[in-house]
Amino acid sequence: MSDPAPNTPPPGNAPPAAPSGPTGPTGRAGLPGPTGGVGDIGAPTPPPANNGSLFTPPPAEGNAPPPGSPPPPAAPDQAAIDAFVTAIPSKELNFDEAAVKALAPGFLKHGLKPEQAKELIASYCAYQQAQQQAAAEAERQAVEQIVAKTKAELGADLPTFVNDASRGGAAFFGPELWGQLVNATAFVNDVRVIKALAQYGRSVKTDDGAGTGGGHGQDNRPFADRWIASSNGQ
Repeated sequence: MSDPAPNTPPPGNAPPAAPSGPTGPTGRAGLPGPTGGVGDIGAPTPPPANNGSLFTPPPAEGNAPPPGSPPPPAAPDQAAIDAFVTAIPSKELNFDEAAVKALAPGFLKHGLKPEQAKELIASYCAYQQAQQQAAAEAERQAVEQIVAKTKAELGADLPTFVNDASRGGAAFFGPELWGQLVNATAFVNDVRVIKALAQYGRSVKTDDGAGTGGGHGQDNRPFADRWIASSNGQ
């Protein structure tokens, strides 16, 4: 009787059949778990290329120009830019020369002529002007609504409130700053601002009968004390 061939399992120990149900960490038959080899469906998603770094990775070598490529064209010098902008027919245009000089390298790079650049600039100027007019109209309408609300709330007392607020604004902010703030129409026409400044203005105005006849006269308290008192209606 000859010996069994090497590595041959003894009789009765046949290899187990391939699993037919869920097995392993993946829960699917015949597929490796998270620790499997290449192509494992349970493998984690790789991290981003820069791994969350604050620094931008260098460009891939494939983005570099091939050897022997001609160098990129040199940027136009300042003299060429100035000459190009000067040549733009701008008599009827109102544009920012510094902004056009910033765009001029692109115009020169693509071979635009001054007349062609003028058409682009004119189109943008018209767009910008329309935007400014729309913003001004929106602000005008907003101020109208603020003024209407103030008039409705103060009624016949409006002139008195405005006079007292003017006095209070000049005293609180100083004449120079107040002269600038009165041009902020959305601010100075707000009924809340008028009421606050009017209350303060009444606390600092001089009484003609100072020191006599029971007049209150000039309030000589420190500024902070006067402001706090006026806020409390004192």
